[in-house]
Amino acid sequence: MIIESFDVAGVYAEFSPGTGRIRQLDPPPGDGRRGHFGTLAGLTVVLYRADGGLRLRVGDGPDVRLTERTLVRHRDIDGTRTWSVTDPSVTPPTVVELSYRAPAFLPEDTFDPTMTEDEDFDMGLFITHVVSDRRRRESMYT
Repeated sequence: MIIESFDVAGVYAEFSPGTGRIRQLDPPPGDGRRGHFGTLAGLTVVLYRADGGLRLRVGDGPDVRLTERTLVRHRDIDGTRTWSVTDPSVTPPTVVELSYRAPAFLPEDTFDPTMTEDEDFDMGLFITHVVSDRRRRESMYT
């Protein structure tokens, strides 16, 4: 399946959900994007749609289906962000917890701040917002 980089605009890759393998594509494909990939706390994070649902893979960890029961938390304390995903249907229930520095934003004069949100620069925050909003969770990458 085709996924797009969250960190670098215009970079696409082919992702194999079964193996977790990501292979960058050059040139980028046309339509058909099924997810995003990026880096949090030095680990590759892939958010994608497969098998009828929104799914998440962090590093070499298990593939997790994101449902209304999945709890995704995002906290910021003095510029250190902690992002956790808890799925009560697996044992142990906490799938992942990562801490990372808040992303550096572009200087205010290089973009129109009315056209961006914090989640545009922080994949952990983006995933948190998507999972907590039923409409976005159900429609993302369809």
